[in-house]
Amino acid sequence: MTIINTNIDVAGIVQKILADLNIKPEIAAKSNSLTEVSENKINKNEISKNEISKNGIDGEELLIDGGRRVISLEDVRRSIEGSQNKKITKFVIPPKCILTPSAKDEIKNQGLKIIVRNNNNIPLWLALHDNLIASTTLLKQLQTQYNLIQNQFTNLSDLVNEAVKITRQKNYGVILTQHPATILRLTSLRETLRVILAIEPKQVSIDAKEINANLMIASPARINESNIIKAINEYVKNRE
Repeated sequence: MTIINTNIDVAGIVQKILADLNIKPEIAAKSNSLTEVSENKINKNEISKNEISKNGIDGEELLIDGGRRVISLEDVRRSIEGSQNKKITKFVIPPKCILTPSAKDEIKNQGLKIIVRNNNNIPLWLALHDNLIASTTLLKQLQTQYNLIQNQFTNLSDLVNEAVKITRQKNYGVILTQHPATILRLTSLRETLRVILAIEPKQVSIDAKEINANLMIASPARINESNIIKAINEYVKNRE
């Protein structure tokens, strides 16, 4: 899963779209233009039911972060170019997000399936072990995508007990630690925990699906921040 997180000048994009379509701002304001499309109109008209797949098809996903409201042609092209030539089959957008007509056409021309999915209601428990500090970028990205619950632990017994409690509530558990082997050994002794180790996102996808994992352990020393986020998304996706 490839995550795209960019800033966008929404007002500028809207003005550019209106200019491209030769629509004057005052005329657009009186009509059901892009700036005033209701949520129902977006869901029913701009993205038709035939263009939306809840389950999608096998393959890599491009995920636009949940804070976006407008996705332009430029955003789509930049996202696809940044996918590193992976076999992308799905373009995932959050609910209430507006695709401009040219953006939607580009997605269709690329042979991608549009998927509307909201992960914001998924509780994700992030445990930081032994004074490990997560970067602001990592936390912000996870907060954008999930209902993030964050805890810090120094005591191993407390960490493992909390992992058992969290997973019993059917939450998604992730532990970031500099001692993955120790945590893996301790958590594997608990019958209710189905644990995987994040080494690279593709393998996480396979492992999570194979054992229906409810806990993932990752070490920043072994996997970089970008791939940690991708691994978490693969882990969550393959437990659904």
